[in-house]
Amino acid sequence: MQLLKQKQIDALIICSRASELSIIEKHTPYGPIILCEDVRSKIIDQIQRIEKPPTAMLVTSDQVAAGMIISSQRNELSIPADLAIIGFNNEPIAGIMDITTIEIPLTEMGKTLFRQVLDEKVSHQEFKEKLIERGTV
Repeated sequence: MQLLKQKQIDALIICSRASELSIIEKHTPYGPIILCEDVRSKIIDQIQRIEKPPTAMLVTSDQVAAGMIISSQRNELSIPADLAIIGFNNEPIAGIMDITTIEIPLTEMGKTLFRQVLDEKVSHQEFKEKLIERGTV
């Protein structure tokens, strides 16, 4: 929400209840905020109602991205011409549906954290993410 307040992003879609509604409401003057319980059907419907809809979305997972693509097709919204979509995790659905995704080395991260616990030593390590560009951008 701070990115919205600082005008680093144009709109925000919240797909979890991590923040209380009162906190979210304080940020509505800075731009559109969409609250969704069922991302597959509501996000695209709500995006189309925004006066200046976003042209790109970075979403929390490839499964959410897949749901948005299906909903876009039902609403005659062209991906990527009208809306570019990028998912996360390079899940099998991303390859099947030709979704651009950001691959995060979760297995490598897990192994590193496990070694830190066993060795009782905390280290700071950066991991390289990988953009896998497919048909949704």
